[in-house]
Amino acid sequence: MLVERPRPPKVLLVEDHPLVVRGLIGLLRDELAGCEIAQVATAEEAIRAIDAGEVDVVLVDLHLPGTRGLEVIRHAVSSPKPPASIVISVETGTEHVVEALRAGARGYVSKGSDPEHIGKAIRSALRGARYLSPDLAAKVAEYVVAPRSDPEPRHRLTERETLVARRLAQGERVSDIARELGLSTKTVSTYRTRALDKLGLRTNAELVRYAMNHPL
Repeated sequence: MLVERPRPPKVLLVEDHPLVVRGLIGLLRDELAGCEIAQVATAEEAIRAIDAGEVDVVLVDLHLPGTRGLEVIRHAVSSPKPPASIVISVETGTEHVVEALRAGARGYVSKGSDPEHIGKAIRSALRGARYLSPDLAAKVAEYVVAPRSDPEPRHRLTERETLVARRLAQGERVSDIARELGLSTKTVSTYRTRALDKLGLRTNAELVRYAMNHPL
């Protein structure tokens, strides 16, 4: 009996610095034999590539021409077949890592890490797990256990609640969101209710006003 081998992943690299691109492509070919690599330089190009489908993993820098890499991550999460997003960045502040994870990133690797961690991050993401390079994992662990005041209400939302709340704030209807995400309207309505409760809001109109001052 023949056992079908998993196909090599299709990776979208979102990076605008040529030297970094060359180095990352070589690294990916070493770490992930046979992987298919596409490269774009802007968030707009990345979003079009994600919408075209056939992407398993998105490697994205936080700083891109015109907009932030977080927008690429959020778009990937909201896609019908969401690819796993992994941040590769020089930004190593805890706030950047936590913000990326909350946006939906499956991993975060600092550009100063050993090259092997990019391969580890991709393999972990493809298994549905999260991965942080060791230098960042320790920082995030300290952040998690450090005493602090209650977080902003929006930071208490789950990924799905945040996604639904963001789309509602943009004027989308529950039925449209359900169709795009492949969920039932009842499930989306449940996410809506939970999000409004956590934010202390009652209506979509209040949610729109909230989102204007507190980006979701």
